[in-house]
Amino acid sequence: SGHYIICLSAAEFEDKIRRFNSLSLEQKLRLLIDRQMLSKTPLVSTGSLMDLLPKFRNEPSAAVFDIVADIMSSLKIFCNPESEYYPRLQQYIYNIVSPNLERLGFEPKKGEDDNETRLRSICLNFAIYSRNEEVLNTLTEIYDRDVKITNGKRDYSGINSEIRGSVISAKFLTSDEDILNDLIEDYQVESDPNIKSELLSAISMAKKSKNVNILISLLEKPEIISRSEERRVGKECRS
Repeated sequence: SGHYIICLSAAEFEDKIRRFNSLSLEQKLRLLIDRQMLSKTPLVSTGSLMDLLPKFRNEPSAAVFDIVADIMSSLKIFCNPESEYYPRLQQYIYNIVSPNLERLGFEPKKGEDDNETRLRSICLNFAIYSRNEEVLNTLTEIYDRDVKITNGKRDYSGINSEIRGSVISAKFLTSDEDILNDLIEDYQVESDPNIKSELLSAISMAKKSKNVNILISLLEKPEIISRSEERRVGKECRS
C-alpha cells in the first residue's frame, strides 16, 4: 500500500506535539516518518524535528527507535564539532537515549529479547557520541574487567559481543586516545572479523592531530587497511 505524506501546518504540528501522549502508535509513527521526509524539502524546517524527537525518549521498540536514530544521525551535519553549540547537541541526544539506557542497563541480561539487545546497542552508540562521562567510565570499567592478556596479546573475546564495539570505543576515548597504537597493533593481528571491525571503528574516532596523521599514513597502506575499510574509516572520521 502507498504512503501519503501529510504536510501539517505549523499550528497543526504544534497541536500534535501537545497531544502526543494521546496519539496512537500508528499516528506517532506517521508523524515521525512524515516529518523526517518533509525535513528534506523546503516545506518544513529541520528544526521542527528537535521538538519531536524527545517525545520518543521512552520508546521501547528498537524498530521505532531506529528511525529516531537515523534522524539524530542526520542532525550531526548541521553542527560542526568546533561550534560552541556542539556540546548542546551532544546533551540533547544523550537526553533522548538516557531513559532507555537507565531502564536496560549497560550489559545484556540473561533471557532478554532481541528487541532490548538491539535498543541498548543503538542507545550506547549515541551515548558515546554524546561523550557522556558516566557512560564512558562505566564501559571502560567493563573493558578493564573483561579484556585479558593471553599469550602476550589482548583478548577481547571476554567482552559480551553485543556491546564490545561500544566498550572498545569508550576505552579509547577515556584513554585520551593514548592507546591508539595498541589498537592498531591489535587490529593488524586480530583474526576475528567482528573484533577487527570494532577495533577499526574505535581507531577511526581519533581526533588528535598526531593520531589523525597516523591514520592517514595507515590509509596509504592497503596491506593493512583494505580499500573498502579505507572508505569506512574516511566516513567515520568525517562524522
